[in-house]
Amino acid sequence: MLDGALYPPLLAAYLIRLFLPEADHLTSWFVGPVVIWGSTWINIRGVDVVGRLNTSGLWPGLLPSARFLAEGPPRVS
Repeated sequence: MLDGALYPPLLAAYLIRLFLPEADHLTSWFVGPVVIWGSTWINIRGVDVVGRLNTSGLWPGLLPSARFLAEGPPRVS
């Protein structure tokens, strides 16, 4: 339970640093609860919604690995 509670605030901090590097403290306090409430809402919706979102997020993460696997072996000397 503690491990799952860490990810929404970490995602909020990552999004702030990625898209709003010059954000003030008030913006951080706004984005954090929005991400936490959003992830809570998704979890309340049920395991089917969580599973679909997890699966749809899996494929973009695997594409770089698939490319490395496809292009890497010919380059090995």
